[in-house]
Amino acid sequence: MSSTFKRSTLSLRLRVVLSIILLLVIIVGTFSFLTVRSIHGLIEKVMWENYSAYAKSFAAFSAKSFAERDLQELQRHLEIAFAQPDVIFVVASDPTGAVVGHAGDIEVGDHAEVHRAIFADGNVKVEEIGHKPSGLFHSSGHTFLITSHIRFNGKDVGSIKMAVNTASANQRLEAISLWGFKMALS
Repeated sequence: MSSTFKRSTLSLRLRVVLSIILLLVIIVGTFSFLTVRSIHGLIEKVMWENYSAYAKSFAAFSAKSFAERDLQELQRHLEIAFAQPDVIFVVASDPTGAVVGHAGDIEVGDHAEVHRAIFADGNVKVEEIGHKPSGLFHSSGHTFLITSHIRFNGKDVGSIKMAVNTASANQRLEAISLWGFKMALS
């Protein structure tokens, strides 16, 4: 009797073991991806919340020099704000929108389109601008434009716009995640 069926070169036990290993790799990979994505979202939220609070504080701190048109003092304040990590530019505008002072590369904001509005209340507005980052870790970072109104004695005297990029935080997340993946594989 000749058999028309070829025998499998892999035993049933080996196929089951390989299937279980493949399933575990898929599960671990999926959970790793979801964890990285979740942490990335948290990092973004913490950054724009921190810089929103900073912009509000900066607006309050600069209100007097802004209202009195002490442009030299206002420029000093703008330079201090620009010295913060991850800040691309800071712009002070009067109520008509005319720029009265700036620090950093304001051309970035001039050509940037708004991708999405993230948060807005009576004092602060946060929008994502610029190119949308690609890749799992978004190494180029998201750029957030944070606008805060400046009030002095209850009167709106202008606004502060601050652009913040998340690239450094995303790159740290990438390095830590890749280190974790390497440790898991070794």
